[in-house]
Amino acid sequence: MATTQKVYIGDNLIKKNYRGVNEVVSKWGNEFNQYDIDYLIVAGGGSSGGDNAGGGGAGGYLSATSYTLDWGTEYTTNVGAGGVGTNGNNSTFLGFTSIGGGAGGGNIQTGSDGGSGGGGAYFEFSYPGGSGSLGQGFNGGTGYGSTPLEPGGQNTDGAGGGGGGASEVGADGSEPLGIPTGGNGGDGLQWLDGNYYAGGGGGGVPDGGTTSTGGLGGGGNGGDKSDNPAGEPGEPNTGGGGGVGFQAKSGGSGIIIIRYQSEWPLSQSGDRMYPSGGYWYHEFLQTGTSSFKFE
Repeated sequence: MATTQKVYIGDNLIKKNYRGVNEVVSKWGNEFNQYDIDYLIVAGGGSSGGDNAGGGGAGGYLSATSYTLDWGTEYTTNVGAGGVGTNGNNSTFLGFTSIGGGAGGGNIQTGSDGGSGGGGAYFEFSYPGGSGSLGQGFNGGTGYGSTPLEPGGQNTDGAGGGGGGASEVGADGSEPLGIPTGGNGGDGLQWLDGNYYAGGGGGGVPDGGTTSTGGLGGGGNGGDKSDNPAGEPGEPNTGGGGGVGFQAKSGGSGIIIIRYQSEWPLSQSGDRMYPSGGYWYHEFLQTGTSSFKFE
């Protein structure tokens, strides 16, 4: 457990780590008592639609480097859950809100707007994907309804659009050479820990169609209407969107990560903490409210 003893040498705040060794933790002097962090805030991914549906959009992706926190101040974190038949839930930290991913459109619906937009459905017509949020994610792909309509005036063919990801739009559903092909989910972004987050979910297809893949960063793969293969949910703690089969699949929960340069931990906050490459990482994995504090 880190001690709270503080010593100043010139303008530098010194803190004894748990081995009793002095360590510089601030270079702004006695007046400020501050320390810089890098952070990632990812919201919960959107659910896919069910039946003739589009993939779920990824949760919004927000990050920054060299953001200054006050020493000893408690900062609230809130990690959003993945959507279950709905948009994902927002994640918040430092007054910033990462917006939950948009749900994929089901049957005859457009994709929902969100951090990244959900993919559009297919059936009688092509349905557009939802819109992503500026600076957080991209639009979902458009579902593809093939023409002409089948006898009776309805079209049961086509392919769903992929959910948008943090780095690109979800792919449109298509039908090359008459084979329905689900739109792949848009890829997410790689953060400073080397991992990808906020990938979109893959769109669905009728039986015999070419199934889709989820985007890098936890997006679930798409399946077909017989659930053979079934769509996959978004990966937990990535904000990935759900992939489509016959049943809607949930989006992955979000995550908040804080890192700072130090040989020793300067906080005990978070669900998981570990050192790597001269930094300490603090991960908030459980959905709901917690807090971070240097102490």
